Amino acid sequence: MRFIIISGLSGAGKSIALHTLEDLSFQCIDNLPIDMLETLIEQIASLPAHSKPDKGMAVSIDVRQLRKSMMGRVKSLILKLKKSELDADIVFLSAEDDVLIRRYQEAARAHPLAADKYTTEEAIALEKDRLDELSMLATYHVNTTSFNLYQLRETIHAWLKHETAKLLVILQSFSYKKGVPRNADYVFDARCLSNPYWQLKLRDLSGLDDAVIDFFQKQDLSQALLDELSHFLCRWLPRINPGNRSVLTVAVGCTGGRHRSVFIVEKLFALLGRQMSGCNFIRRHRDL
Repeated sequence: MRFIIISGLSGAGKSIALHTLEDLSFQCIDNLPIDMLETLIEQIASLPAHSKPDKGMAVSIDVRQLRKSMMGRVKSLILKLKKSELDADIVFLSAEDDVLIRRYQEAARAHPLAADKYTTEEAIALEKDRLDELSMLATYHVNTTSFNLYQLRETIHAWLKHETAKLLVILQSFSYKKGVPRNADYVFDARCLSNPYWQLKLRDLSGLDDAVIDFFQKQDLSQALLDELSHFLCRWLPRINPGNRSVLTVAVGCTGGRHRSVFIVEKLFALLGRQMSGCNFIRRHRDL
């Protein structure tokens, strides 16, 4: 039976991740106290197969349930869980500090550790310190800095849909005007290609439109860039151990994030999907 623990930084999307699993028919418990986690695991393990949840169970652990002094016990419990007959995973969600601060400001909420004692910045630093060891025990890390709630749901769906032994590769287009994605592992620049923006008939289209695709396919440089990028990724992605990391983001940028980067990401998605069976691919157009 699948058993998933959701944890991570407050404001990084734990509730969204848990609701996504609930929508997928997992039995879910939010903010489960650590004292009850061991009892729950023992009870589930002792159930006959026909009485266990069909899809699985997911629980979230909030930083308010954890203290540094408890981490020895938590580590022992998680190691015991991984050795049990349950198919267990720990999902750890994080995001950059300034993004977490902005999310709290937009939601008009206080950080759970802030109260009247700490600023939001100080509370985030305290939370990171408390959760540091738990983060190292996680089997699946998700940085939600550049995610909206739909993209986080998509990532959870993609992770569950595919074999966890495979590396999930996110191919993402972006606009340099709006900044390089913070969670990008590889960044490639497509601004070396001719820009359809200067063609009035193509300006309002995107790299998904046939006219723009035809524009690029007539250029030798477009094919040369695709060949070199696909060769690089086909050589090096298989050498990344999915046991050490579950998700890798390949970002391709251009000036506006509409034409060149979108075209390259779409073509890479098609090429790599055919050539690399050892990885799972999804594509995302951040600024389209």
